[in-house]
Amino acid sequence: MQAHRFPEPQNAREALTQANISARAERLWEDGYTYDTERGIVTSPKGETYQVDILADTCSCAASKHHGDCKHRIAVAKLYNKAESKAA
Repeated sequence: MQAHRFPEPQNAREALTQANISARAERLWEDGYTYDTERGIVTSPKGETYQVDILADTCSCAASKHHGDCKHRIAVAKLYNKAESKAA
């Protein structure tokens, strides 16, 4: 499981997109999203659901397919990384 997996940005626009996605991941839970750890489902405040597979580092959302990563996967990875750090 990785915190981030973006490819090296090729230009300023890609770098900005990646920075925006990372920033949105940082505030995902504050924005009202929830995560069902048993099912691996992130649910938006509007009720949209996204399947996040922490072992494969994937998410079912369109942004993940388009940008190579997304706020949902990054936010979930950070949750697990924080939990692992506390357990150690």
